[in-house]
Amino acid sequence: MEKKVMTGKGPTMNIISKTAMLACIMCITILLNGCISLKIVSVDQKTQLENQILGSLQAMEGDLVMVASVRGAGEQNDRISKAHKEALMAMLNRQFNADDLLEMKNAGVVGEKNDGLLAYFETERTRNDAEFSELSKRIFEEENRDREIIMKRIIAMNDKLTMKEYPQVKKMMYMLNVQNSLEGHKIQDESGKWTVKTATSAPAANEKK
Repeated sequence: MEKKVMTGKGPTMNIISKTAMLACIMCITILLNGCISLKIVSVDQKTQLENQILGSLQAMEGDLVMVASVRGAGEQNDRISKAHKEALMAMLNRQFNADDLLEMKNAGVVGEKNDGLLAYFETERTRNDAEFSELSKRIFEEENRDREIIMKRIIAMNDKLTMKEYPQVKKMMYMLNVQNSLEGHKIQDESGKWTVKTATSAPAANEKK
């Protein structure tokens, strides 16, 4: 698949054109894996809060599939609230930025903070490569913005959750982000210390709080 051209304008494309591209991505995923799923651990033994968070993520993923349907896109968009559409756009933008974000993680430019967001690190490459530095800073800002939109949407989708639970939602997202990171990527542990991920450093998402 041709890699998208980074324009520096953020997620301003029309949702239909974005979802059409995402539909192609999802079709490939179906052919390779037999299903579409988040890279998350089993929810069998999770706490109620964790199940609500994971359930909301999966529900939004399902909405992306629905919106990506050429036949149902127009009708579905009419039924989606502005806030929910913003969250779907955030998920789409994360899909489009995924390759660039992986390159940044591999280069040590960003790391997973223990609050569910990214931290930015200046490196020799960012200091000497102006184009890469500009791109990485934009992707960093977009990714954190999109993560916050999605986490706040999770709160809004669950009647039993309020912003009082926001720190717990961020904690759960941190654990998922670390689990989905590769060995060698920078991660911040619960005490605030920075290290790199190893085979044994991922926090357990079903750990009892």
